[in-house]
Amino acid sequence: MTASGNRWLNSDSRILLGGRLHSDGLKEELKNEGTAGRGRTETIGRQYLSTWEKRWYDKKRRPRRVEKGHDAYTPVRTFTHELENPAVAFQANASVTKPQNLTETATPAPTAVTHTGSAAVPVQTPGAATGLPSSSLYTVNPANPAYLVETDPAFADYKKWLGSDYMLNALATDPDHMHKRLGDGYYEQKLINEQVARLTGYRRLNGYRSDEEQFQALMDAGITFAREQRLSPGITLSEEQIARLTGDIIWLETQTLTLTDGSTADVLVPRVYLTAKPGDLHVHGGLISAGKLAAGGAGSIINNGTLAGRQTVDLSADNIKNSGLIQGSKIRLRGSGVDIEGGTVSADTLLTVEADRLRIASATGNSGSGTDGRTETGRIAGLYITNTSDGLLSLKAGQSIDFTAAGLHNKAANGQTQIVSGGRINLDTAKLSSHSRQGGWGDKNRRRLTRTSEAGTQIKASGDILIAAKDNLDIRQGSIVSDNGRTTLSGRNVHITEGRQTLDLDQSVYGKSRGIASKQTSLDRYRRQHDEAVGSRIEGKEVVVRAEQDVNVRGSNVVSDGLTLLRAGHDVNITAAENTYSDHEFHERKRAGWRGGYKDGLVSVGAGKSSQKLNQDDASTGLTASRIGNTTGNTAMIAGNRLTTEAAVLASGGDILLQGRDVWLNTGHTASQSSISIQTKQSGVSAGLTVNPFDAAKTGYHRNMRGSGYSGSAVGKTIQRDDAAGKAVYAAATGGVSTVGHQKSSENRHSGGTRAAVTDISAQGSLNIIATGGNIRSEGAKLSAEGHALLSAAESIDLGFARDTAAQSGRRKRSGFSMDNREAVPFGTFNDRSEAQGSLDKATGTQLSVGGTAVLQAQKGDIDIVGSSLAARDDVTLSAGRHINIRSARNSQARSERQIGSGIGTAVISDTEHFAGWMKNRQDGSSSQIGRGKSQVGSLDGHVNIQAGGSYTQQVADVAAAGDINITAEHADILDDHNSGSSNQSGRDLKIGTFAKVSSPLIDLANAAEGAVKSKADGRTRALQTLAAGAQAYSAYHTSATGGALVKAEAGFGFKTAGSSQNRSQNISQGNVLNVGGNLNIRSTEADIRLQHTRAQAAGTIRLDSAADLTLEAGQSARASDGKNSSFGISAGVGVSVGAQTGVYAYAEAGGGKGRNRYFAQTHDGTTLKAGRIELYSRGDTALKGAAASADRIDTGIKGRLKNQTLRCTCARNWRARSLCGLVKNASGSASSTIRP
Repeated sequence: MTASGNRWLNSDSRILLGGRLHSDGLKEELKNEGTAGRGRTETIGRQYLSTWEKRWYDKKRRPRRVEKGHDAYTPVRTFTHELENPAVAFQANASVTKPQNLTETATPAPTAVTHTGSAAVPVQTPGAATGLPSSSLYTVNPANPAYLVETDPAFADYKKWLGSDYMLNALATDPDHMHKRLGDGYYEQKLINEQVARLTGYRRLNGYRSDEEQFQALMDAGITFAREQRLSPGITLSEEQIARLTGDIIWLETQTLTLTDGSTADVLVPRVYLTAKPGDLHVHGGLISAGKLAAGGAGSIINNGTLAGRQTVDLSADNIKNSGLIQGSKIRLRGSGVDIEGGTVSADTLLTVEADRLRIASATGNSGSGTDGRTETGRIAGLYITNTSDGLLSLKAGQSIDFTAAGLHNKAANGQTQIVSGGRINLDTAKLSSHSRQGGWGDKNRRRLTRTSEAGTQIKASGDILIAAKDNLDIRQGSIVSDNGRTTLSGRNVHITEGRQTLDLDQSVYGKSRGIASKQTSLDRYRRQHDEAVGSRIEGKEVVVRAEQDVNVRGSNVVSDGLTLLRAGHDVNITAAENTYSDHEFHERKRAGWRGGYKDGLVSVGAGKSSQKLNQDDASTGLTASRIGNTTGNTAMIAGNRLTTEAAVLASGGDILLQGRDVWLNTGHTASQSSISIQTKQSGVSAGLTVNPFDAAKTGYHRNMRGSGYSGSAVGKTIQRDDAAGKAVYAAATGGVSTVGHQKSSENRHSGGTRAAVTDISAQGSLNIIATGGNIRSEGAKLSAEGHALLSAAESIDLGFARDTAAQSGRRKRSGFSMDNREAVPFGTFNDRSEAQGSLDKATGTQLSVGGTAVLQAQKGDIDIVGSSLAARDDVTLSAGRHINIRSARNSQARSERQIGSGIGTAVISDTEHFAGWMKNRQDGSSSQIGRGKSQVGSLDGHVNIQAGGSYTQQVADVAAAGDINITAEHADILDDHNSGSSNQSGRDLKIGTFAKVSSPLIDLANAAEGAVKSKADGRTRALQTLAAGAQAYSAYHTSATGGALVKAEAGFGFKTAGSSQNRSQNISQGNVLNVGGNLNIRSTEADIRLQHTRAQAAGTIRLDSAADLTLEAGQSARASDGKNSSFGISAGVGVSVGAQTGVYAYAEAGGGKGRNRYFAQTHDGTTLKAGRIELYSRGDTALKGAAASADRIDTGIKGRLKNQTLRCTCARNWRARSLCGLVKNASGSASSTIRP
């Protein structure tokens, strides 16, 4: 069939050709349309917030589920569906019927039955209903004994058409016992052709050149099946019989038809059963199918129906737009612009697209309403190769190829997937979202939730995948996976990045309840804002990524089974994607009203109110790391300029090669911050009557026995019980009780910190890191290799550290007053505030662990190992053109706190002294510490060889080897450093009010005796305590014998103030270790060798060979403290004494004192050498300052002077105290005064 003219439109119709359709004569447009039906689903209901609140239920307040904020819920979703019947059907060499009668012979949707055998093959057949034709071309003749429908002979070319009597004769069916056929041969072939077209979308089944050939072959297959299964024509096949089918057949089944006069007739209707095959079409709407479909020369080809060619589809136009289906064994699309938007192109073995601009994008659609809606993917734009053996999927563009949430799948095991552009290639995402809303922004009961995500492009193949762009290749949240082939990506710049998914929640829940004379409310608000990364995925049996300039991988995975290679002409950057989380919560509770009842012997009624508020804000960031590597092969990343990793994970089943002009192994950081604010208020007043004095006394006694400030001694417990008993009696005797109180508090806490996310590199083979023109820099990276490790830099190597930090701070305030007439001091106030801060800064060093040998080469620069470790099973070699430094890292922490309190009330100063009045107290404290995190270098089974062109410096580090340690440098310094710290504590106390105390030598005797009995000291100390108890007993006896008082009780008014402070500091030397299973050799070529606070131990020989001076010296540590205190007080009152001078007296007392203490100590930590043999050589002086050497033999070769200096430790203490006390006492009319310095 040939299409010509300017325009060709096929709208919702079917054109089926068994041969070839070509349209080279079209000038403007070929348009194949399929109209989709549209539907709408609307859900009608109500939505509400569900919370739990305490409500009255079954005579008790219980937690109950409460529904709040009822709103209408009417989400709407729209959808599309296919229309069943075409407007017009065209078949080559087929009968023509009236358009309005086409549906008369139409059947319902085909039925599919799947085999139950081991190899399941779906079988399709049209529905069972077949109607009678109304066209004048056909005559319904019930009197005809052979068939019911006769075709006009002129229309049938006056020939005899093959019919189903061929099957009946083959099966030797007795015509006297069978129903008549539905129609003559022509009509039966027409029915079969329509069924085949409906089931496959094609004019005929594949392989047949005519209708009669197809009809006879299907009947032959049906005859064979009937003989195998012993079937008779007219029966309907069961599911079990259908499941036994292995090929296509025609079968005659009985059907009852209603004639125009109302009578019925049973006839045999031919029905086709087809096994499903690749390439079958199940379509609705516009369809153009042919054996070969070719369209060229048109200005545009637009398809949203189905274009199918059983063998080939070849379309060429200026513009091709497909939002439907294009299917064929081999497909070729050519045009200036090819746009596949929500459409599918499916080929068996070959699919090629050539264009200047190629766009493949899935369609998205919106549904719902403003309160509940979503944006989601609709039709997926897809390109497919279905053959499982061989197949080529090729996309070529001169300018650009753009994918948006598209899908490409090549199933061919030996196939090729090639995407090549002379410009850019962009694998982009479709933006998806959903939202639900209940309530307005200002409503107390509301919920608003929004989620967003992205749908990326997926390219999957069984064979090789090649994606090559002359310009940039951008992949966002894409998936490119080859099951058994190589995945190759190339471009000017290659960017492999992440997509995002977000959550935004705003929710508020308000509750209110009322009692008889009270009410309470609650308000809870939540806000969540989360933004997370969803990375790309590049996989294959091998993966190769090449770029003329940069390769950038962020938050994504590039992994393979074998080789993984990333190569860039400029930079390679492997970084992590950041995730952010922000959460806010607010909770408020309010309660107010009257309440009363009976409790603890008291009937009371009162009013009060309270409120609590909590406000919390949390913010944090996380990282989605990039992962590069493989399971069994090698991994290589090669950059022409700089290779940078940040918080990356590199893992290989074989070797790893990292190469660039500079190689930087950087750390990323996660962060978190939290702020909490708590505010409370409470006030109330109550009045009551004591109706049960026993319960009131019991409650008062237990209340005063808890946390009263007494010591745990026998005297303290006795006095505490007496005091509690007195207060219990007072509470029981108080008939009318009144209380008033108010208090409020606020608390603010803040915490935050950062945590290092280091690069992690692990190789099952060898690890090679090469900086061809610059430096190797590591920030706390974790490196491991089961084989050998080589770090080689043209300049310097820096194995440094990353830092973790943490900080906390808090502040609290409390104030209030209370009045309770059951207390001895009925009125009290308090006003407290406190604050504290703390911080931590910790280093995480680089770790290099090697199963073989480890070699570090810095050709022109330095090697710096700071706070890091290097350990190898075999030899360790460090070689630098300049300096080698093995140093410690600095860690620090600090804290400070302050507490200030004041108020009116009572206090227990000691077991025998009480206070009532106004008091104020202040406490301050702070401390800081700085520590050293050691570096370590060692060989478990081999030697450590260190060669520096400049200096060698080791400071607070350990170097160890099972074999020898050989260190050669211009000069060698092995030095100490210090852990330092300081602290400060100070306090001040002021009391103004009434002081009451009891004193007696009998109380002192009881305390001393109890201390001697319970002492856990050694024997001599316990003996001393026993003697002290005896001395207290003698003192009590002497007091009685000489006329002194055995018991005195005093009460007076005055004030007391006291203050103290204490400062401490320390600076502690931290040394070095050289531990050798063989020999230790340290040689300087031009200058000194210096060992400070170093412990060197060797099983063999220690040899120190200096080109100048040799110094072995100790490290120095210091500790110091400085404290002072002061006190002053004045009081006046009355007292009573019992004993020889029993009586009442008045007194006035004033006193004060102050003291100071100082401490300073300085110690030395010496250098020690211990070996079988020690050799000390110097071309200058040799000095030993606090050093010691121990060996079976010691040899020296000193060309200068030998200096041996012994260092002394010093310790100084200084303590000084002064006090002055004056007492004026008037007893029984006489006065006396005493001054006690």
